[in-house]
Amino acid sequence: MKSGFGRGTLRFGDGARMDWLRLGCGPLSVVVVPGAGDGLWTVAQSAMQLAWRYRHRFWSHHILILGRREPIPSGFGVDEHASDYLRAVERLGWRPSIWECISAGGPIGQYVARWRPDVVRGLILASTTHRLDAQLRSVLETWRNLAHGQHWAELYWSMAALNHRPAAADRYRPLRPLLRFIPPPRSPQRFLSLLDGLAKLDNRAILPDITCSTLIIGGEQDCIISADLQREMAGLIPNSRLVLYAEYGHATPVEHPGYEVVTRRFMEEIDRPW
Repeated sequence: MKSGFGRGTLRFGDGARMDWLRLGCGPLSVVVVPGAGDGLWTVAQSAMQLAWRYRHRFWSHHILILGRREPIPSGFGVDEHASDYLRAVERLGWRPSIWECISAGGPIGQYVARWRPDVVRGLILASTTHRLDAQLRSVLETWRNLAHGQHWAELYWSMAALNHRPAAADRYRPLRPLLRFIPPPRSPQRFLSLLDGLAKLDNRAILPDITCSTLIIGGEQDCIISADLQREMAGLIPNSRLVLYAEYGHATPVEHPGYEVVTRRFMEEIDRPW
């Protein structure tokens, strides 16, 4: 039996490195592309939190979580990240899998699925988008300004408040003063470069060429990526299905109990035991 935990770092010829984390020993093979939090804390720095996040999948899934390269060059686009991800799975010998792409990870998965349908057996786009609208652009600009000004506690609160549905955010509000004790990221420029790489995002032209089964799942009350954007994305991907939960927001993948049920059912329809 394979070990249920592994971690390491890939190094590229240009000197960049890419962290990876392997979790679980189940039959469902998944590649996870994380969201913008990967710009603040790398997969290596977040390994224990990620292991806890996916603990319920330990016996049912075999998960590869891939972080973005470090450093992220200025102007590095989502298509270039997608090229990195393809190189990474090839070097790790990871078999064709379902790709679960969360928030800012979604556009990367869209490119990978478009380019290499032999690598992506199914695509999960969770709380994500294919382009920017005015709301999302405003959010990204706010986060960029806070990070550039090194207002980390304000940034952490903005991210938390916008991620969670209002009832959950109100519960966390008394903890807001404690955010000033969370240390700043080791590489602030990493987060800024990640945001800058999203500034010109528009994947509308490639979505009709995605041929694999695709599950688009999120919340109707998402304050970062609107439900309308998610509906538009679903309409552009030929073999897609859309699940939007009422009264839930951007954190649907961790807040709504139905997320794990629906995504596992989708995976089981596509994948088979090893």
